[in-house]
Amino acid sequence: MLDHVHYEVQQLLLFAARGNRNDAEQVVRNSLLEAGLVHIRGVIEFLGERKGDRASARDYVPNWTWRPDREFLKMNQLDGRLAHLGLVRAEPGHRWDEWLDAQLPRVLGVFARWLTDLEGCSPALYRQFSAARPGRLQITSEGLIAALR
Repeated sequence: MLDHVHYEVQQLLLFAARGNRNDAEQVVRNSLLEAGLVHIRGVIEFLGERKGDRASARDYVPNWTWRPDREFLKMNQLDGRLAHLGLVRAEPGHRWDEWLDAQLPRVLGVFARWLTDLEGCSPALYRQFSAARPGRLQITSEGLIAALR
């Protein structure tokens, strides 16, 4: 599953580099925002507790105890606000673009901590995750930490 986790973080990094504030057409901005939201949700769920058949950070770092806080749990509203036509969409005031901009560095910071822990408890899996390969960003704990400064 590490290749799939890598993909989610890679997509978040690519989104962060382009953002949704450029002079692109509205449909492109909306598509980037929706893609960013889907990927941030996947990474938050991975970092949290295992649910059903989903992979979890704890599968790779058994002593990982991080849990999403209230702000991260707003991602649960994506079902009704993004994936489905839930009545929650009619509630005024929520801006996913602002939420994503604020939470993206936080999620990547938590992921960097997990990646550091993975390196400590399983260097071989860390090397597998962070290895440079064609078509993939090289994601390392050091690189993430430096990017977040």
